[in-house]
Amino acid sequence: MTYERRSIPGWENQYAADTEGRIWDVHSVSVEEHHPLGVWTHKKGYPLVKLFTEEGVGKRYTVHKLVCRAFHGEPPQGMRVVRHQHDQRQNSRPENLSWGTYSDNAKDAYRNGRMPRGEDHFNAVLTEVLVIALRQAHFAGKTQTELSVEHGLDMITVFQALHGVTWAHVDAGVPYPTKRAMKRLSGEEQNQLRIALQDMSLSYTTLGRRFGNSNAAVYWFAKKEVREGRLPAFIVVGRVWKKLGPSDIPIIRCRLAYGEKYPAIAKDYNVTPEDIGMIAHKKTWAHIPEEDQP
Repeated sequence: MTYERRSIPGWENQYAADTEGRIWDVHSVSVEEHHPLGVWTHKKGYPLVKLFTEEGVGKRYTVHKLVCRAFHGEPPQGMRVVRHQHDQRQNSRPENLSWGTYSDNAKDAYRNGRMPRGEDHFNAVLTEVLVIALRQAHFAGKTQTELSVEHGLDMITVFQALHGVTWAHVDAGVPYPTKRAMKRLSGEEQNQLRIALQDMSLSYTTLGRRFGNSNAAVYWFAKKEVREGRLPAFIVVGRVWKKLGPSDIPIIRCRLAYGEKYPAIAKDYNVTPEDIGMIAHKKTWAHIPEEDQP
């Protein structure tokens, strides 16, 4: 790039940036008195300079942002981040800079190996092999709860890995899961469900089984009915998802200790076998101490 010096927007006739990535003091009418500003380094590695207003008030600025404004104009809407194309923080030349989004900046960091991901991340609890296995098993028909219990993982961890919220760079060869829609109900079935929802002793799980849907699908149906004024608000606000309480947990654990199967216990408490599995693996109700069991 041919050497050039341009005024910085908002600092015309005071400061300018050049193609070498330097900031110049151009207050003086005499060109011979123009000089580059001294630079020091930010703790994150970016060069900094201090600019002074005509009133003598000083403020620190990153060199790369000033150079980018001078050579690439003001940032477009939604693009407030200066990208370093070669991931060289000390290189503030115009050709190394461009405006971008925070997402663009994160992708640059991943591409240049500056931001660890996957198994290299210090907080990783999964591996690429396990993520692929989870996605393929879910595609084959296993539920998120079953996978969580089987691998001793938190439900949120499994959900995010399955839907590509995390580990998006891993290709498992299967599509991401789609949002489970409510099974279509006839007009008569919908009326029956509206009536059943008014019985506050029935949980979403019970209603889901009765009408061949998931508890989440029944919940969203109830929310929609309340929003459209066909059901009162307490239908949603006052209802619980499950029928278990603190007093049930010691008994369930005791039955598990005697070797009873998940489905048999689940049937007695009107919950799913997955719910019992979560209790068995201390994924839920873990705050109930062992010594309180009968």
